[in-house]
Amino acid sequence: RGYHVRLFEKNDFASGTSWTSSKLIHGGLRYLEHGEIGLVRESLREREILLHQHPHLVRPIRLTVPIYRHGKYGRLAMRAGMWAYDLLSFDKSLPRFSVYTHRAVRARYPGINAQSLLGGVSYFDAQAIYPERLVLDNIHSAVRYGAEVYNHTEVTGFLRSKARITGVQTRNTLTGEEAEYTADMVINTSGPWVDHVLKHAQKNIPPQLGGTKGSHIVIRNTIALQDALYVNARRDGRPFFIIPWLDYILIGTTDLRYEGHPDTVFPESHEIDYLIEEATHVMPELISGRDDIVFSFCGIRPLPRDERRHTGAITRRHGILDHQREGAEGLVSLIGGKLTTYRSAAEQMVDHIEKSLGITMQPCRTATEPMHPLMHHDTELLPLTAMLGSDAGAAAQMAQQKNWSLSPVAPDYQTSEAQIRYAVQEEWARTLSDVMLRRTRLAYSPDNGLPVAHGVASIMGSALAWSQERITAEIQAYTAYVNAYLQAHRHRS
Repeated sequence: RGYHVRLFEKNDFASGTSWTSSKLIHGGLRYLEHGEIGLVRESLREREILLHQHPHLVRPIRLTVPIYRHGKYGRLAMRAGMWAYDLLSFDKSLPRFSVYTHRAVRARYPGINAQSLLGGVSYFDAQAIYPERLVLDNIHSAVRYGAEVYNHTEVTGFLRSKARITGVQTRNTLTGEEAEYTADMVINTSGPWVDHVLKHAQKNIPPQLGGTKGSHIVIRNTIALQDALYVNARRDGRPFFIIPWLDYILIGTTDLRYEGHPDTVFPESHEIDYLIEEATHVMPELISGRDDIVFSFCGIRPLPRDERRHTGAITRRHGILDHQREGAEGLVSLIGGKLTTYRSAAEQMVDHIEKSLGITMQPCRTATEPMHPLMHHDTELLPLTAMLGSDAGAAAQMAQQKNWSLSPVAPDYQTSEAQIRYAVQEEWARTLSDVMLRRTRLAYSPDNGLPVAHGVASIMGSALAWSQERITAEIQAYTAYVNAYLQAHRHRS
């Protein structure tokens, strides 16, 4: 809308909740149970926008809800819910829901637990194949409109003029460089770190978040699963998904209150056991134990603090909190929300800022302005297109000009030297983990990309003038992350 904006991220872009989500862009079928009609409608509208704006990253996915004789919801209740879901998505491009017999469910999902199975309903939502790339798409768009963005830059304090916040103090976590930036308004959109940031502003601001932890496991898709399953977990009744994703099956999630530091969250042993137990209840032959797990991950949902409700009933609606009453005028926080509604949350936040500053409101174009007007389908560019979308052509042109190879860095890996160097030069990748986890799909390979980590670090090192000691340190840091988080199911018991 023409404003001068700076973005500061303590770690790397999308290194927190965005990357560790269930990777669904969905209306929130279960929110109907809690009467959150407005949230469902908003989410369904945003789903449609994302499907059109990011077609290489956000794709339709069919989900089936099996109905059992003694299940939480009967056939009539499920049909009523699906009619409401379809009605609230009246402007959708996806097909309406379908009703399956028990034979049809068994045919579509061989190996499903058929005991007391009555049938099922199927419907369409969407899947964010690479949520971290979705974040980068938005950052690229912001930069094209003049925004300045800084990753690995932590906000360590605030500038003040009496009771008003007038800017931020920052520190680059890689170089130690410190700086100060002034602003008319500071927006705290740090997700699970919201309360940690607020401590720098005013000590009397009470905690705003009641984050819950969601863990997932990933296994090979040996059964050629095409569509997702959505059930209510037997143990606690919470929503439970078995989702095809890339060459894998994503199983999740847990929903546990988390009071620890967001920097140190990892899948715990009892969560892994829970996920295996629930998955085998739905499909008894799907997973035999921990040895079948390729990798695991978890993150924190930045939910508003609500100690009265159980975790599944806490709203997923976002809220805007202005801290003027707490002696921090000029500081606003975004509380809660979900990946699906990030665009509408941003629109509402800017509307709030304009009103607060007495600025004539400018029209928001993010719902209608194409973010990827051109897609490339050249065979040589397909690995780049899957990750970069319409930027694939620019990346390939840059590779040709600079003599970067488009061939895979090693057999069985899709990532090329060109993609790594492009990530460094154009996508703010500054650590090996940035490239392995959030610019490529190397971390998603069965070996988490460890065999090629040295080669990738060497390419980055030549682009960033790293010493051999720095290359070694980067490999060690990434290996430690893999063991602590992606392979937590093997190293923690």
